[in-house]
Amino acid sequence: MPWTALPTFITGDLVTAAHLNTIGGNLDIARPWMLFGEHPDCDPSTARFTSFGASTAQASDVARLPFPISGVIDLLYARSSAAPGSSETFQVTVYRDGSSTALTLDIDDTAQENSDVSNSVSVTAGTNAISVLCSATNGTPANTRLMLAARFTPD
Repeated sequence: MPWTALPTFITGDLVTAAHLNTIGGNLDIARPWMLFGEHPDCDPSTARFTSFGASTAQASDVARLPFPISGVIDLLYARSSAAPGSSETFQVTVYRDGSSTALTLDIDDTAQENSDVSNSVSVTAGTNAISVLCSATNGTPANTRLMLAARFTPD
């Protein structure tokens, strides 16, 4: 099934097919979409939050992305600009409304990427907000930049 890019104009308002058609997008909102994000500062000394579609990181969970459509987030992928190092680990965890979820992955040792294709997070339109936490769970890896991707499938 082809994936459709998530529109960058989403600000938390409910998005309908009519909204998308008025901007010429003509997207089928019933199909899965790709969510992209960048975590510019995965710092081992401070857990840092970001969100899909964002390119900044915060020390507190203020980077929440409200979801205008109910659905499921799954197929989480992350790639770091540098490996964490021998016996060191970065952990990437999706948060819903400030609480950690099972959608998480670890990037260990000399690896620069990993995925979680087993777990998922349900979101309810206008109710749930999603953020992504990067933290060091083993050792003290050097700061790195993470590229994030996940699939969002509307209900």
